[in-house]
Amino acid sequence: MRWLIDLLNRILRRRVPPPQPVPSTDDVAQLLLAHNQVRGQRGLSALRLDARLCVSAQRVADACVRLGYLDHSADGLTPWQRIQQVGYSYTSASENLAKGQRTAEEVVQSWLADPPHAANVFGEWVDVGFARTQDVWAADYAIPSLAGG
Repeated sequence: MRWLIDLLNRILRRRVPPPQPVPSTDDVAQLLLAHNQVRGQRGLSALRLDARLCVSAQRVADACVRLGYLDHSADGLTPWQRIQQVGYSYTSASENLAKGQRTAEEVVQSWLADPPHAANVFGEWVDVGFARTQDVWAADYAIPSLAGG
């Protein structure tokens, strides 16, 4: 995952400090699997993992750890500004944050227990990006614009 973030940083021509620590591919894979399992149970389409959305999610997770609390604008940007900044063009987007869970399954269960977060899990999204820094988890959801994400 780190090589992907480095590549995206070069593409964006903007130096971004590397996230600490980089989320394991297991965390990302488990979040994607858990999301798509619960979505499938409702007859919803599977989400696609998008590297740019992972970078966006990583930035907010890192910033929340630095602050010591959850804040969708922890890095000084709104989720929508952050998603645009990483080069993803969208028609609609949203974000979920969580803190304190130990596994991807626990994170998804906590989001499902809260109606606004569950609405994101079950939204009509196409793409998603996940990140984890320490015990902070982030998910950025989006529908690409017609011009492409």
